[in-house]
Amino acid sequence: MRSDSEIAAVLSLLDEAGPSRAEAIVARLALCSHEERQALVSPAIRASEHVKRNLEAAIVRARFAQLEGSWRELATQRRLPLEPALMLLARSGPARADCEDASRSLDELAERTGARLSGDRAFDTGLVALRGVLVEFGLRGHEADYYNPLNTYLPSVLDRKLGIPISLASVAILVGQRLELPVHGVGTPGHFLCFYGEPTIPSGTFFDPYNGFRSISRAQAEDMIRALGNRPEPGMFAPVNEREIVARTLRNLIAHYRTHSENEHAQQLLKWLDTLITHGATP
Repeated sequence: MRSDSEIAAVLSLLDEAGPSRAEAIVARLALCSHEERQALVSPAIRASEHVKRNLEAAIVRARFAQLEGSWRELATQRRLPLEPALMLLARSGPARADCEDASRSLDELAERTGARLSGDRAFDTGLVALRGVLVEFGLRGHEADYYNPLNTYLPSVLDRKLGIPISLASVAILVGQRLELPVHGVGTPGHFLCFYGEPTIPSGTFFDPYNGFRSISRAQAEDMIRALGNRPEPGMFAPVNEREIVARTLRNLIAHYRTHSENEHAQQLLKWLDTLITHGATP
């Protein structure tokens, strides 16, 4: 696709082809070089919505193909590493993900939190220190545009300082891991929470990352679950592991892309979710 005529011919095929033929063209474009696909982007601005959807599908498919090996390597590990999995997921998204900068931000947040601890890891002291640093950093729930996928991708959350319950909880967990603080995710339906402490005793405190990382009681958590139309069950308050956190994050994104008819993106994420579940403990 070096000439204007070749580009025009490809765009014409994308516009006129039936579903099966369009799928074959999309698959072929996904195998082209990045430069060849990019050569189609500007001319496609003036093309039909059908062409734009097919071209976007090819771009998305190519992006996932480049990351597929890395995802499979992570997903097949006995214990899924949370941070690399969330960073790789961000790289699959439509926005540029600066994963190195995001990791540095997490390091800095851990350093600030550690400075406040001064060796004291008592439950109350640790949670107060962690909450203070994350709130001062500016992390908060994005009520005005809750379902924006940028609220889910970890580098974007740290850059924009906006997120949803599970992404903000992931920040708290990752900062806690750097300091060996007992921060656990809690997969309450409709609104992800965290628990700081030892859940097997249980001894510690629930906290709500979306609402200022504030501490809440078990009774308040149950009321929240009821308000969202669910009946509280004991299993809802059990800590979830890294694989379950990533699986729920994937499901959130799949739901978003399906709702917005971005079917290729949803389908590729669904394949990643299947790999995650098939090669690990079922979430």
